[in-house]
Amino acid sequence: MKPFLIGLLLLTPLLMGSGEADRSPSVDEAVESAKLLALFFDMGRVVVGEFQGTINDPAKGDKGFTPEVFATHVIEKFEQETGLVWAQLAASSTPPQAKRLLPELLDVQKAVIKDRQSLINLMGVGFKGFIPASFGTTVSLRFRRESGAYVKQTAAIVRNRRNTPDMYETANLKTFASEDYPHGKTLAETVDDGQKIRVMVPLYYQDHCLVCHGGPKGELDKTGHAKEGGQLGQLGGAISVRLAVP
Repeated sequence: MKPFLIGLLLLTPLLMGSGEADRSPSVDEAVESAKLLALFFDMGRVVVGEFQGTINDPAKGDKGFTPEVFATHVIEKFEQETGLVWAQLAASSTPPQAKRLLPELLDVQKAVIKDRQSLINLMGVGFKGFIPASFGTTVSLRFRRESGAYVKQTAAIVRNRRNTPDMYETANLKTFASEDYPHGKTLAETVDDGQKIRVMVPLYYQDHCLVCHGGPKGELDKTGHAKEGGQLGQLGGAISVRLAVP
């Protein structure tokens, strides 16, 4: 990972246990779909982070960071992480819900990249504020609106109110922050009388995250926000997913 990543929180392995046993097959499928969506969502943020040097180069006009280039990179990362072949997703054993929603999520991510082309290709301006966090917020809101599936980046303390945790997310963020909670373990449970599942995946600060979220606490980072004083390996937030049980 390149050192210029800004405020990016990487997912720990998603296929760890969720802490809920003896679920029905339909619930298991929904949970698996939610984990795959969380991973793909995060991979998009990773790609935007890796292209920060290009995006923020004031000497270049056309940066070449097109929706198609983005898609190539995010799919490659997803395949490496899961062992799935994107082109064969429809024929794989992946749950039908994930087969439908993953391409929809990619379409939304590509659309956001397309919408930001004039900003990305702007010459004479360095830092443009198009960072993984802002990309993730825009994607999550648009994806929820267009697909009906809920995918969200959140944290106990947020910089953007649109990422504010709800009561369920707040409670699980406190659970993740407990000293005795297993590092990287996801949480999953059924809600709404078993009609939906909620999955939360903890995110931890990496070295590159601390550029914006580290210390000294209160100092302004390049986005103009006060640094949180976070430390390497400390809980930084979570990705929250809510899906209907098929």
